[in-house]
Amino acid sequence: MATNLEFIKKETLTSTANNLSITNCFSANYDVYKIVMTKIDTSQLANLRMRLIKSDDSIDSTTNYEYAIQILRSYTSISEQKDTGESEWRLISSQSASNFAGNGIEITMYNPFDSSSYTFHKTNSAGFLEASGIYAPHGIGVHTVAQSNTGFQMLLSGGNYEVLEVVVYGVK
Repeated sequence: MATNLEFIKKETLTSTANNLSITNCFSANYDVYKIVMTKIDTSQLANLRMRLIKSDDSIDSTTNYEYAIQILRSYTSISEQKDTGESEWRLISSQSASNFAGNGIEITMYNPFDSSSYTFHKTNSAGFLEASGIYAPHGIGVHTVAQSNTGFQMLLSGGNYEVLEVVVYGVK
């Protein structure tokens, strides 16, 4: 696979919110996308979640999301979680509310714009949960409907994003 990244879009949350929609970032120009998040701050401990935005600009909240994730932790044993028939990809990562907490997320998205293919993703992240320690979730996911998607939405399991910066690249 080629490794040249071409900048597409950068979105920054401008006010406290539970979600951020990144629109018009997937197109016929690329089959693979790299999504990078390095500035993340939340109002409480929360899991980061993701949904696709369809070509008609509607949020896809159907129960066609499946995922499997392994969470490596410095403070306890490794855990695995998986599910099918969900309305979002869960556990993209976790974040605690603290000036001392940190998190970085990299998502590789495959075929999101291709209306004849399922959309797949691979996620890697690492961070620090205050009063716990280092954690590193990584996982995979599939959206089991072939449809054209033009963007995605980042959600939280609870609380709000105080800071969120998302950069999208096309992979050539």
